[in-house]
Amino acid sequence: LNGTYFICLDPETFKIEWELKRDEGFYSSYGFTIHEGKIYTATNINSCDSVFCIDAKKGKIIWQEKLDSSYGTIGYQPQVYRGYVYLPTQSSLIVLNAKSGKYIGRDERLETGALSLGKTISYNDLLIVSAPLINKMYAVKMDMHTR
Repeated sequence: LNGTYFICLDPETFKIEWELKRDEGFYSSYGFTIHEGKIYTATNINSCDSVFCIDAKKGKIIWQEKLDSSYGTIGYQPQVYRGYVYLPTQSSLIVLNAKSGKYIGRDERLETGALSLGKTISYNDLLIVSAPLINKMYAVKMDMHTR
């Protein structure tokens, strides 16, 4: 996931199963999450952040959501929980509908303040985010489905 192509390889034969090409490219050092046969990833092309949902078997884009720059730059891997995509940015936690990509809202409980390129993992109903450049770690309850 870096450059013009997103490539899926068979883990046993290393044969290319599919290639997804975008002229704008896929530049992401944030990583991706696979959940229920879909790949969720974020990218920043020409200073524009976008989130993608890709069919993991076919390599087709299901949806793409461009994010408003006021949310802060994406620096983290998205996590999926109970039908929502949780995506930390510099200034908040962005929440999207996992099925449609529709913007649901922002959660102000998390603010990294810097483009940290940290790690995100989920544990039960918690989103755990490391922000190494500012020496912080967050554990935020993923509860958008209850609001």
